[in-house]
Amino acid sequence: MFKLNDSQVPDGTVLLMGIQYEGQTSDKVWTYALLKAGGLWYITGNGKAPVAAGWGAVNRWLERDGRVVLSVRVATGWADLYPVPPVDTSQATE
Repeated sequence: MFKLNDSQVPDGTVLLMGIQYEGQTSDKVWTYALLKAGGLWYITGNGKAPVAAGWGAVNRWLERDGRVVLSVRVATGWADLYPVPPVDTSQATE
């Protein structure tokens, strides 16, 4: 069973969690993104996942309905999408 020490996770952390359900007949893995901001967790999903919730609520959600956490990945880098960084043309060749 997946356990997380929420107090060791800084704000701005993004996790990707792969989940299956006990008794499911396919190999499908559902992927959820979790963001910690302002000390609370925001989870993608169908509207039944906790939003702006403490880790206790997230943990209870993970333990309900036969969810089985298969994997947890953490985003380790960021790329600026906006504003678009200028292109360095000083080394351009003809």
